[in-house]
Amino acid sequence: MNNISFGHKIIVDCGASKKHNGSLKISVLSDETNKEIYKSNGVVCENGFKKDEDFLNGLAKGIADSYDKSKSKIEQLNPTDKELTGLVIYSPGPTINNFSPIMQNLLKVGTNQSLTNIDFKDMPPILESLMANKGINISNKFKVIATNDMIGAGTSIAKKLVQNPEFKEGYEITFMMAGGGLGVGQIEHMGDNVLIKTSEIGGINLFGTDETPETHGACVRALIKNFSNNLLSNQDTEKLIKIGNAKIATQYPIDADSKEAEALMKTGLFKNIGIDGTNQLVFKNISEDAHKNASKEAINKFIESISIIGANKIAEGTNGIIVTGPLAKGIKASIEKNPELFDNKNFNELIKDKIDSLLDDSGKTMASLYNFKIITDIDVKNNTDGGNLILQGNFVGKEKRGNWLSVPISEI
Repeated sequence: MNNISFGHKIIVDCGASKKHNGSLKISVLSDETNKEIYKSNGVVCENGFKKDEDFLNGLAKGIADSYDKSKSKIEQLNPTDKELTGLVIYSPGPTINNFSPIMQNLLKVGTNQSLTNIDFKDMPPILESLMANKGINISNKFKVIATNDMIGAGTSIAKKLVQNPEFKEGYEITFMMAGGGLGVGQIEHMGDNVLIKTSEIGGINLFGTDETPETHGACVRALIKNFSNNLLSNQDTEKLIKIGNAKIATQYPIDADSKEAEALMKTGLFKNIGIDGTNQLVFKNISEDAHKNASKEAINKFIESISIIGANKIAEGTNGIIVTGPLAKGIKASIEKNPELFDNKNFNELIKDKIDSLLDDSGKTMASLYNFKIITDIDVKNNTDGGNLILQGNFVGKEKRGNWLSVPISEI
């Protein structure tokens, strides 16, 4: 039997795919094997954020509820220690010393102001009051580690990258995780360690307008908006953005599960052409050709957005880019299904062509010298996959910045 210390391996991923509620994924790992013994998916704040304090309160409630739901499974493994000793939290914003000054993409209901000044050091007393009636104690050595959510993606990618024979001393690669937002980071091989750094370049104005790479085309909201341009009214576009299902812009017809189909059908914009109980949705008033052309335009803007970042990183000497995440995966599948829309080029070729068009001769020379590669086949389903590595690593810098993590390769 495994001895499970329930609290020591709780990995919490707080995302921004639901901007007024916050997505919440909780993973409980075995101390001895690091295997997941329980996971849950939900939201941080069911009724929406009204004040900054709602974030920590909702987060603590989600953790406590997860314990209740996983209690029987944990007890089957005969744990000898039920104390909550540690917690790793992936925050949807920059962190330093367990403090997040802003969560740009998590917004308060009504005002649409970003959540600010979230101090994760306040978690222990909030959790203690919630856990008191659930048969679990808070250890006096309880430790909270809050880090940027892209560190989670970085640790997951690093676990796969170290298996690549090209990943040697001095190798550096940029990764982009596209979903509800666009996260960017770098993984560097430095001696006996891997250094994972995250970046806010996805939210920086690189266009000379109000747009950023994320808002230009590399997040779900932007993809739906670009798809709907000239096809739907602003009101209908906002309905679809609120639902946040990228399949609207990447599939024809839209293969939907029952929950997805219900949400889309409620808008009044779709009809179901599926047979034998399947849900295959198409727009009532948009032809197949118009739908596919709009999809092509939205996908091209996605490619343009990540290519701008890729070109900038080539100028810094990166060895390549990894493009992953649920949105990137859906776009890649759409290109493979409809090659005629993209001159029979695949996802990698389209990105390469766009990056090449953005580089001068000096940039192209650097790309060649550093053997620049584009990788789109590393699938990161869940940021919590590499969560246990957070406990094995050390944050770098005097301030222990939450977006630079050094992990021994031997631990990966």
